[in-house]
Amino acid sequence: MKYVMKSGTLSDCEKALIRVKGDFIGPGKKLYYADGTVALQTDIRKRETGYDKTDDVRFRYYVMLDVWGNEVAVGKPDYEKGEDPISAGWPVCRMPKTAHMQLLFREREYFLRVVNSQNYTLKESSGKIMLHISHRGLSGGWDIEADDLFSPEVVCGIYVFCRYLEQENEFIIV
Repeated sequence: MKYVMKSGTLSDCEKALIRVKGDFIGPGKKLYYADGTVALQTDIRKRETGYDKTDDVRFRYYVMLDVWGNEVAVGKPDYEKGEDPISAGWPVCRMPKTAHMQLLFREREYFLRVVNSQNYTLKESSGKIMLHISHRGLSGGWDIEADDLFSPEVVCGIYVFCRYLEQENEFIIV
């Protein structure tokens, strides 16, 4: 299926399907159907570790929740090879590059990869590309091609996960 994401709205080139709205505070997002009802929610959560590791992406996970609060999908981000701060140390002028995550959806494992800041791919364990997101250039927005396995709200949730990964790579300025 082909979609376009523009101005926070996912459409199938004919009509708006899902709209993304951020929470007032924090990284949470709500995904709304065209009629205004909530489809899904996304958020970033911290893993319970017993000690503070808030700066390490491996101690965070992304969740996609249905309207009853049940987990639909869970994403576990990780560092690019050679960027692990435990072995490579923390870079001085940037964050360690977070370029992929494991995505668990319907008891199946997928691998979401940041190809570059304008392209993302989701593959299943066999290597088959299940979803591809690419920036549309000067016209703005994103083109999304997804396998029919993913409903529009899940496609939109995966798009939000891509944006979360992008934020992991931003340098924090206080």
